[in-house]
Parts: sequence; structure tokens; C-alpha cells
Amino acid sequence: MSIPNLKRVTVSSETDLRNWLTKETTPEQSVMLVTHTKASPEKHLSNEEIAGAVSDHSWTAGRRYTLNGTLIGQVIHRA
Repeated sequence: MSIPNLKRVTVSSETDLRNWLTKETTPEQSVMLVTHTKASPEKHLSNEEIAGAVSDHSWTAGRRYTLNGTLIGQVIHRA
């Protein structure tokens, strides 16, 4: 399955993600949220952390993709 060509937003903590969601004003309805794998525990966000943060800001978490050995992309959509 091919990876969607969406705007990519890289975050390294749940705080980074929540800050971005609070400030987000662009019209995109979907973006690729880029996070780190468990190999980088100080920068890794769990599925639960992502789902909770995006739902608090009226977004929904979608499909995850392996981007390379240390990065994961997850499509998030405006609800």
C-alpha cells in the first residue's frame, strides 16, 4: 500500500502534538503525523497518546505507516 502524499507534521512528545493541534489553522482536512518508533523511547508517542490528543481537538487518528527504520507516519483527519 502506498503512503499518502500529505503535509507532514513531526512531533517528539505529546506536548508538541497538543501545542500543534491548538495552533493549527491551515485548511488541510488530513495530515501525516510523524512520530518516532519505540527505538527512540524519549520521542515515542503511543497510539493511546495520539488518539487522546487528536480527539481532544476534534481530529481522528487513522492508518499508520512505517516511513523508515525510526519514523512512523499516522494520518489524522479533522472530524
